[in-house]
Amino acid sequence: MAASCFAFTLSATAQDNPTATNSANPANSASFSYDVVSIKPHEQSNGNNGSRALDNGISEHDTILKVLVMEAYHIIPDQIIGLPSWGNSDQYDVDAKMDEQTAAALQKLPGDQRWQTKRQMLQDVLADRFKLKIHKETREMTVYNLVIAKGGLKVRESPDGKPRRYSYRPGEIAGDGISMNGLVVNLQGQVHSIVVDKTGLTGYYTIELKWNPNPLSASAGPISSPNADDALPDLPTALQDQLGLKLESTKAPVDVIVIDHVEKPSEN
Repeated sequence: MAASCFAFTLSATAQDNPTATNSANPANSASFSYDVVSIKPHEQSNGNNGSRALDNGISEHDTILKVLVMEAYHIIPDQIIGLPSWGNSDQYDVDAKMDEQTAAALQKLPGDQRWQTKRQMLQDVLADRFKLKIHKETREMTVYNLVIAKGGLKVRESPDGKPRRYSYRPGEIAGDGISMNGLVVNLQGQVHSIVVDKTGLTGYYTIELKWNPNPLSASAGPISSPNADDALPDLPTALQDQLGLKLESTKAPVDVIVIDHVEKPSEN
């Protein structure tokens, strides 16, 4: 099954505000929709696994409904309530493509608006093909505040004009021009909980972070990673020693989506 290594960014209250109607926001007109959508049960024998982000669509093979919902609403697993058991086990191949005019119009949108529009398009696919209906609630759960450690910040700001580069894999985050929000996005995928930026830092930084990629969250279960190195520190220690940052656990109200109705998709 494809690994769910995704970037999630929410504050203590959800950022994308999932709604019961899955209605499009004003930025997402009817023109922003997929022209062709194919959803089929995954066949292990075809050797076509993994996910690809395409300029004109998406291609996700060997994926599950939970992962699709996480992507569509930009949330972590704990923010999904009421998922049926098959939503965590049945594997699908999902391919969706836009026509040329829609793809060109999407590329003209600002980055944040473009990603929000693509998430809305995936929400529409889930509503149409999986008959997904949800509503939003607020529940208290564990979150991590990212703060500056007592020893002080150990990262340096990237020079003005230096091209931004970014590399991420389990156990390593490295690059130039990384914002604290960008760091938070990837930390959430590691700790399997919401991370809130409390550093007050607004610049762009050069970051070199390496750790032994084991999950912080007990609910995440064990992870076997080819990048694991027992000589490296755990993530909290690496953050403090290498970046001068710290994760502080706390409780906070968090938006969750509750699944009211969902069906297995019919084949094309």
